[in-house]
Amino acid sequence: MRGHGTSEHRFAADVLAGFDPADPYTATAAIGRHRGSYADALDAAALGRARIGVLRQAFGSDDDFRAQGVNRVVRAALDKIASTGAELVDVTIPDLDDYVAYTSVYFSRSRADIDAFLASRPGIDAASVSQLYAEGRAHPNLDLLAGIATGPATPAEDPEYHGRLEARERFQRIVIGVMAQNGLDALCFPDVRIAAPRHEDVLASRWTCLEFPTNTVIASQLWMPSVSVPAGFTGEGLPVGLELMALPYHEADLLSLAYGVEQATRSRRAPDLPTVG
Repeated sequence: MRGHGTSEHRFAADVLAGFDPADPYTATAAIGRHRGSYADALDAAALGRARIGVLRQAFGSDDDFRAQGVNRVVRAALDKIASTGAELVDVTIPDLDDYVAYTSVYFSRSRADIDAFLASRPGIDAASVSQLYAEGRAHPNLDLLAGIATGPATPAEDPEYHGRLEARERFQRIVIGVMAQNGLDALCFPDVRIAAPRHEDVLASRWTCLEFPTNTVIASQLWMPSVSVPAGFTGEGLPVGLELMALPYHEADLLSLAYGVEQATRSRRAPDLPTVG
């Protein structure tokens, strides 16, 4: 994270955050307590004062060779975080995987949302996601798109939709309760349980989209802020991310913790890209 402590540097969040009368979702800015620049609010020392829950349920199995490298990198990053003075606490979220599976509304909402987007862009040569799918204009391995195109046209057509939303609220209460009970500033876990798959794995449909062992859906389905920070690299040179998740509207605190993790691990490495021209 760059630009700490100087008024001429800003995060994209400084531009995006705040109330916009044209977007009713931004009314939540009235709830958030942060004011001013997120960059100026960064405090690397906050990590050393923090109490962070380690969600080991979200780690891949050490019996899976694809997860072993990720787990090794994340555990090494956690050791560096602990060396700052941060207190790490193992915690458990009851029925985590069941809640993540049930509270997904990709197939419930996406068709209506994408169709509305396409309708608002007359320059796009498609009227609907179902048209794109029917005309074969998407890669056949995009099973998520296939599910959206053949799924409910509107959320109301999914008989489980309102149950999923109610479960999301219950899921959030459980997670916030665990954080409150343990006095946590954040939860952390690998952002994906395995290293990046090979092309042949994807093309062979080794996983469906919804079965791929990613953890990035946890925070989004909880409506809680999260950030992925570089944790290091596997023995094959594949990058591994550590995700931090905080309480709702605690983005400024979360970014300070992420900044502290970056300073503690120094794991970011610029990609080796070929020179053009």
